[in-house]
Amino acid sequence: TEEEIGERPRRCEKSVAEKRERLQKLEKASGSISKSKFSETRLQLQNNLVLWRKHRKSFYGIWNQIMESMETANEKKLMDDVCIETDEAAGVKFADLNELVAGSAAAKKRKLSPL
Repeated sequence: TEEEIGERPRRCEKSVAEKRERLQKLEKASGSISKSKFSETRLQLQNNLVLWRKHRKSFYGIWNQIMESMETANEKKLMDDVCIETDEAAGVKFADLNELVAGSAAAKKRKLSPL
């Protein structure tokens, strides 16, 4: 109908106005950081990743010994019972975070370099 035809441009204009307003808020909120602060943060992430890998390796060494001694135990159920969350369950991948530190092409594509 003619009413629907007339209503659609108004809805589109309203939608565009809302999106422009949101874009302006996002542009104002984005800031820049200094190269030194960026380097410091990247170094801190790198140190945390080294610790993560070290502690993960230690944990799984102990965990595997426990599981070997409990031949009939269900590993997944036991992890749930003692409230252990794996990286996979949390949706975290070491490689993705390591990629940020390494400054790979994917990280550059995401514009993760200082201004």
